[in-house]
Amino acid sequence: MRSHPQHEDTASWPNSAWVMSDGTIGMLSQSLAVVRAMDIHADDIRLSATPLLRLFPRLASIPGWQLTWGREPDWLKQAVYPDLLITTGKRMAGISIGIRRRSRGRTKTIHIQDPKLPARFFDLLILPRHDRPNGVLAENELLSTGSLNRIITSDLLPSALSPDELANIPDTIRNDRFIAVMIGGATKHSPVSDSQLARFIAQTHQLANQLKASLFILPSRRTPAHILKQIEAGLGTNRCHIWDGEGDNPYLAALALSSAIIVTEDSVNMTSEACITGKPVLTAPVTSLSGRIASFHHHMQADGHTMRLEDAVSGTQIAAPVILDEMASIASQIYRRLAS
Repeated sequence: MRSHPQHEDTASWPNSAWVMSDGTIGMLSQSLAVVRAMDIHADDIRLSATPLLRLFPRLASIPGWQLTWGREPDWLKQAVYPDLLITTGKRMAGISIGIRRRSRGRTKTIHIQDPKLPARFFDLLILPRHDRPNGVLAENELLSTGSLNRIITSDLLPSALSPDELANIPDTIRNDRFIAVMIGGATKHSPVSDSQLARFIAQTHQLANQLKASLFILPSRRTPAHILKQIEAGLGTNRCHIWDGEGDNPYLAALALSSAIIVTEDSVNMTSEACITGKPVLTAPVTSLSGRIASFHHHMQADGHTMRLEDAVSGTQIAAPVILDEMASIASQIYRRLAS
């Protein structure tokens, strides 16, 4: 049974769906979050858009324009298009426009994140709020507060955690009060700052002492080895463990079992995911923040979803957070707008 309400005339929609991406995890995961929230099956298609199309997505609206790099793939040659196409990020915007044109509008398109194009090129745009600071939306646009994610509250129940995930959290951590520490890394526009990293390490150590808690460090794919060495040297091995990347990722188990969560501010995805737990989520910069990411964190703090690590260690009371759980609402709006 589907978990989101639909009109009886559209209960079978979509009969077919594609998620198209170049495999970038941060982008793909948001498209798959929509698939899960809608409770549908979608084919996961990986491709490379042509370099020119990545730069100028609206070229895909020109009849005959080449969409993919290299020889035309079978899924394009067959010209059998799905009811629904989901894409994320500017690099995939041209693919969405091209499939919509080739299907003669039969395929409804959902595009996530601001493609910097008129909304008329898509059936539905799902935009993070920090991309529309003035709140002015086209009729086929809707806003999300955080990045879209696949985690739902039932994923964090003890019964949902796999033994292999749990095994990667040492007993000395799991049987103690512990803080999950989610580490990102440099962004496209900003490297990790040595001074900010040193401050982050000191504040994390201070919070652990204040809460009398252990630390479980979870690096991401973007975390370079030399940063982990600095973190290990700064925090020591007493009541602190860094996951070595071997075996099943204990990410969900850490979110579920921790008493609080620290996230480096370079990761909008990890911050958004942490905020579904109901645990205090404390954020801190390790890179220089500006523009969209800085705006995101401003909104998250103002709405009570997160607070700054710096404030927590300087005496500000850690309040019960406002849970961020918006995927069910987004799925309902998708059905209401596109399934008719």
